[in-house]
Amino acid sequence: MPVVTLMMMAMLISVLNRSHYLRDYRTSVLPHFGNLILVLTVPLVLVDHQVPEFWVHLAWLLLLLIGGLASFIDWEEHVLPDRLILPTLLLSTLLLAMGRRFVPAVIGASLWFVGFAFLAIINPTGLGWGDVKLAALLGADCGALDLKLVPVAIFVALSSGGVVALFQIVKGNRRAQIAFGPFLFAGAIAALLGA
Repeated sequence: MPVVTLMMMAMLISVLNRSHYLRDYRTSVLPHFGNLILVLTVPLVLVDHQVPEFWVHLAWLLLLLIGGLASFIDWEEHVLPDRLILPTLLLSTLLLAMGRRFVPAVIGASLWFVGFAFLAIINPTGLGWGDVKLAALLGADCGALDLKLVPVAIFVALSSGGVVALFQIVKGNRRAQIAFGPFLFAGAIAALLGA
């Protein structure tokens, strides 16, 4: 699987670098692309060892690369582009269906989507719909790995984001906008570590 991982990384990086998907974000994200690959090295190695099923493995590789990129964009721009998240959700779901993990993936995606949609509805200024869509993507992959990991991933995402928000309040910066996508992504990485 390491060869598949390296080939997929190279292919996705090449496609994204030339793609219109990143046209609006090239100046803020591409200078950090090397850091993204560095940060994702450990999770990518974990995927090679923790996820033996081929199709689930490919779905997680896709999630790590696109989810990591989306997290960088969210951190810098405070936006999670639909043109990255939605096609990745569709492709990831197809990969998981081919690996016969469709039902747990849909359950995981539904749990994350419904929970975060509720949060976005009750506090529209606190959580954006890009976060909700990213949550569905992350929930699908976490659910396909093991449904027991879904609550762990959600807990890590909410608690890590909450700690940063609390830190901002203590600092006296109550109105600071916090990008929540990276914390959602951290929750998915925690689920991978727990697999």
